[in-house]
Amino acid sequence: MTVESFQSGDPTEVTGEHVSLSLRYAGKDVDDGAMDVEDLLSALNGFSAAFYRLADRESQEAKQRIRVTGISKSSANVHLQIFDLIQAHPAVSATIGSGLAYVGKKIADVVIEKIASVAKAKKHIQNGTYTTELSVNGDQNQVIIINGVNAHLPVDKDVLELLQDGLIDADLDRMTAPLREDAVDLFEIRREGESAPSLHLDASDRPYFSRVRREAATTAELSMIGTMTTISKNNNSGVFVAENGRRIRFRFTNEEKLPELYRQFAHLGPVRIKCRAKLDENLDVISIDITDVEPVQSRIDFEG
Repeated sequence: MTVESFQSGDPTEVTGEHVSLSLRYAGKDVDDGAMDVEDLLSALNGFSAAFYRLADRESQEAKQRIRVTGISKSSANVHLQIFDLIQAHPAVSATIGSGLAYVGKKIADVVIEKIASVAKAKKHIQNGTYTTELSVNGDQNQVIIINGVNAHLPVDKDVLELLQDGLIDADLDRMTAPLREDAVDLFEIRREGESAPSLHLDASDRPYFSRVRREAATTAELSMIGTMTTISKNNNSGVFVAENGRRIRFRFTNEEKLPELYRQFAHLGPVRIKCRAKLDENLDVISIDITDVEPVQSRIDFEG
């Protein structure tokens, strides 16, 4: 699978220069190396959107292309390579011969570090208030972010600007979306050859990146097919996995049929549910209230 980005109408070719890294998710839900399609797409879309957004901000001339090179077993490690692109225009090609390829590779490293730094800053402030002051070591390019518990974090001024503007907030939301307590416990960005990850986040950090999605003014009565994977008897709620792999929070709301609803939850195969769905501004289902459940009968093919 390949994730690519080109300027429309610009012929390009890939050089041999590249930066290798991996997006790593670990936890019991991914320890076998498998990952939900929705989670995988969320991770890739989030990282690639943040990378291209910041790369264009750093340089309009030097372009890169991201390729997925594989997913390894034992946790879900999504391996990526970021290649330099040579523009076919003669003037640009000549410039590359004098060092632009090196600059392009350096930009990839800078962008990865900025993505990680903004994420660390968001974790540092924890959705709370913060103040800033100039760096005490005299570095004119750095400021200190002081969070609500008086902890200090030095960052580049550009990172502070990205934090305040929220330029990659939606992308970080998508990258951290797979994180769930006792399921997908951690997320890392790790560059090849480095002993420590550029970024490490735990499932407990997820609330600092989750964006509040506005619900549409109306709900919808739906019939859906999928499986119910978890449930809490304290609040009759859990996780429903739809046919397309999307994980949706559900709640049993039909008090009269609770015993029957729980009996159907024990069904190992797919079920058909009737529910009232809440939608976000994009009309995507974000939660459902289930009123009825019935098993989906497997089809039996007879010979003869």
